[in-house]
Amino acid sequence: MTHVVALIVAGLVGLALGPFVSGGILAVALAVTVVFVGGLSLFAYPELDVYGGKGAGRTIDSSTLKGCTGRVTERVTPNGGQIKLERGGFSPYYTARSIDGTSEEGEEVMVVDPGGGNIVTVESLGVSEDEIDRVLRRN
Repeated sequence: MTHVVALIVAGLVGLALGPFVSGGILAVALAVTVVFVGGLSLFAYPELDVYGGKGAGRTIDSSTLKGCTGRVTERVTPNGGQIKLERGGFSPYYTARSIDGTSEEGEEVMVVDPGGGNIVTVESLGVSEDEIDRVLRRN
């Protein structure tokens, strides 16, 4: 996308300077414009968040995946499956394994172990029970 912006700006510069500048100088001016505007937009796009959603297009590292929730897109078993994380970065689809049992398509899950690669370990939010849940159930 940055190259498109650079070429559009260079075209506008060419239209503006064309009647006043000779061919060789105009070619150099357009080349400099493309390089300058391309470099400028390359640094400006992330700062302005042009692609929308304040960080929606950013890929996150594995340590920040722990606790993220998502939906099962392909049945998840202890051997494999696929999920789509809500805050999964540019490519939100991950290969997943369940801690125990099976999570069916459409079920909500949470990452309990990011693993460091592209395979995460998940737990179904429908059956998740911790110490607090057990105490509340007894009372």
